[in-house]
Amino acid sequence: MLKPLVIKQKLHFKNRLIKDVIGFLSIGLPNTLWPRLIGGCVRDAILQHEPNDIDIATPLTPDEVISILEKEKVKIIPQTGTKFGTVKVVFKGEIFDITTLREDIKCYGRHADVKFTTSFEKDAFRRDFTINALGYCFIQNEIYDYVNGIQHLRQKKVQFIGAPEDRIQEDYLRIMRFFRFSARYATSLDVSGYTNCVKYANKLSLISNERVIQELDGLLNLCNVKILNKMHEGKILQTIFADLNIEISNLSRLEECRTYLKLPQSSLSLRYSSLFMHNPVKNVIQVLKKKSFSKARIAKISHLMSYIIDTQTADLLWYDHTNCFTEHVIIGYVRRDLTLNNAAILLQQFINKPKPMLPITGKDITDLGILPGKEIKRLLDISKKVWIKSAFKMSKKDILQYIIKTAHKN
Repeated sequence: MLKPLVIKQKLHFKNRLIKDVIGFLSIGLPNTLWPRLIGGCVRDAILQHEPNDIDIATPLTPDEVISILEKEKVKIIPQTGTKFGTVKVVFKGEIFDITTLREDIKCYGRHADVKFTTSFEKDAFRRDFTINALGYCFIQNEIYDYVNGIQHLRQKKVQFIGAPEDRIQEDYLRIMRFFRFSARYATSLDVSGYTNCVKYANKLSLISNERVIQELDGLLNLCNVKILNKMHEGKILQTIFADLNIEISNLSRLEECRTYLKLPQSSLSLRYSSLFMHNPVKNVIQVLKKKSFSKARIAKISHLMSYIIDTQTADLLWYDHTNCFTEHVIIGYVRRDLTLNNAAILLQQFINKPKPMLPITGKDITDLGILPGKEIKRLLDISKKVWIKSAFKMSKKDILQYIIKTAHKN
């Protein structure tokens, strides 16, 4: 048995119910088998980041966990993960994942046959990266490290546990996770990890589209262009979007514009639009449908790609698409239709401007003797364009006179 590095250190968590849940699961067990917080929540607490999820590892089986917690009036959430050892519970409004210690017996590139164990060491060695295998005893205030995770966290290094090739073949989604965690926690890519991720990139086709895109979303949210460039060099992004041209440098321009304009973090739709900018919109739509993007996301991405904004078209675009005008301005800079100065001027001109109402309605046009139908819509569209072109200054009378001339010509 490998003796872990044990560090006496009190970690702080905002969730005050952890102690209660761990207390329920510790009764009657020796201290060597007390439950431990495990994985990402420990890593983030060491870095003094608030963890998103609380994962608790225990030698107790799922049935034993459920039996104990039901007696304590803790709500159990039914789920398929129980057969793999994970019990999801809600206690006083807080959600916890409680997982039985286990080791992988046989892996299939995504899922594995598992065997429950009472060994924290074996459980640590089945995990993906050293920084994700740290354990913490909440009762004794001790961090347990079997795989140099603490050292790698301090060195800002993301490294597979054991041979990268073995870890990747156990679960090909780890390719995406390697880049996402490296983008957040590492200063550079581990060479062996990167080489093997490139080697097995084609195996991502075995993973569901939803899981791959979920990881890519997380990666794009970090907007680490350096890491994305390495993925592009290794043909990993091209493997995911095989029929599209991807331009990573557009993300650099996006961030340059966002920073210059002092805007908050850009949306994922804007980032995908920037990546796919040099493709026909219809091709992008086809690929995103195949990749299980939602209809709403596809609509937003294709919308941002479909309009060209410059100093001549900004009025109309602002009027028709006020809610996403700022994103159109950024896209305008990304595609080199605008300079940074142009972008700043347009935002200053339009962003807080009240939206005026077109002075005429369809009824005004029918009152001119024009029959209801498609012609009314056509004349309304023409009226809106000339009114906007006049900087919204044309009066109702002027617009109706223009319509009379237009209708007369046709």
